Amino acid sequence: MVALKFKGFKLYSYKIRLKRTLKLKSVSIDSREGLILKIFDDGGNCGFGEIAPLPGFSRENLEEAKSQTIQICNSLKKPLSLQQPEEINSAMKDFPGDVYPSVSFGVASALLILSADRRNISLSELLNKNCSGSLEVNALLSGSKEEILTSLAHIKESNYGSVKLKVGSRDLSEDIDMTRKVSEQLGESMNLRLDANRSWSLEQAATFHSQTKDCRIEYIEEPVSNSSELQELLADSSLAIPVALDETLTEIEISDFKNFSSASALVLKPTLLGLEKTISFAGLAKAQKIACVFSSSYESVLGLSIIAQLAAANSINSACGLDTLGIYADDSYLKLFPVKNGRIEMKNIAVIDKQFESLPLTEI
Repeated sequence: MVALKFKGFKLYSYKIRLKRTLKLKSVSIDSREGLILKIFDDGGNCGFGEIAPLPGFSRENLEEAKSQTIQICNSLKKPLSLQQPEEINSAMKDFPGDVYPSVSFGVASALLILSADRRNISLSELLNKNCSGSLEVNALLSGSKEEILTSLAHIKESNYGSVKLKVGSRDLSEDIDMTRKVSEQLGESMNLRLDANRSWSLEQAATFHSQTKDCRIEYIEEPVSNSSELQELLADSSLAIPVALDETLTEIEISDFKNFSSASALVLKPTLLGLEKTISFAGLAKAQKIACVFSSSYESVLGLSIIAQLAAANSINSACGLDTLGIYADDSYLKLFPVKNGRIEMKNIAVIDKQFESLPLTEI
């Protein structure tokens, strides 16, 4: 292959209106904002990435991410062949200082997709010649009791295999009641996942578990308020609560995982973890035979498709958290990332170029 050189980049901002206000920890948003990075070489090949810090969860804000993305991309203007994924990791490590997770995901993704474009293959094929051709996704239940039960009926008709219910924002007794109702409606044909977003104390988590033991719960994401309490919960064999790690993964390094090795699943969000850390945790999960769930942080359709390709490259057989485009007021994005019968067929995902052109972009 001819050694093509990095030529330049363009950076765009987007702002997409939501159907309704989205509550994220201490903040609420009515629109999703982010950046789209387009890089190109002197052979006309392109790569794309998305940088979209999630308010309330990311440690960096959008302005900080924009500034660092420009700095890193300017540093890449030196002669760089970028023929292999490992060279791309090396290029990122050459940048001095701490790279924000959302920037790591966006810039590294763009460089990898550029490398894939040179070969006329997909990102998932670049990373794994034996990548998966389809992915199962879980449906998301949120809102009022009435909204949840109405959504549940539609989800069952749509043949999803897994459902995720948000808990922790109601009184504990209401969460218990809702979980039992949803579990009863799902029966034995669908998996139930819960996401507590660190809302409970150890005592509340134990109470919830004791009153929902007969429900078929696959796991509970982050049931308690911090990683120290989570270690304590995982060490209590009398409880045997199936726990999934989410926010905890943003706080620990790979070497720290030994303290959480009895977890049932890892929820990997590349925007919050960065690309290198995401891939490292995916490899660890595979080695230890722990369920691995690639998940969205409410990215645009472009970022979502990149996460799907990462999941396909890692041959994920656990339902992914990628059915999130329904939050946007513009339903046309659903056509670019179709979910049918609870699955995404990778061949049906619109090409990155088309997704890029569909977004409301302003060049920076």
